[in-house]
Amino acid sequence: MRLRPVTIASSVRLRTRLVALGLIATAPALIVILYTQSLERARARDSAIADIRQVTQLAAGQQATWFDGVQRLLLTLPQLPDVRSSDPSRCRALLPGVLRDHPGYINIWIYKENNPTFCEAIPIDPTRTA
Repeated sequence: MRLRPVTIASSVRLRTRLVALGLIATAPALIVILYTQSLERARARDSAIADIRQVTQLAAGQQATWFDGVQRLLLTLPQLPDVRSSDPSRCRALLPGVLRDHPGYINIWIYKENNPTFCEAIPIDPTRTA
């Protein structure tokens, strides 16, 4: 058996083989890591989309409830005798109680064609409303 002397070319070949072997050995681990990260990103994206849908549905439900309440109030107020009467003092006596029952409103005004400043729940200086 004869030994070959180690030359620069054979050591480069050996290094190349070792590097290639190292890359081949770590490639499956890198592939698994990249695949797992892509799955995690997809899961996080899907979770964020589901959360956004839930929040928007909740907000839409709250808005629908609010608008239903406004619509009921707008349909109910004209039916009340104190509002139908031509006496603004009767209307002014009624509206503060209505406003107390609906705390989401700042004020309630009722305008009639013949009297644009008919009544309000909280009196406002007419110079401000002009």
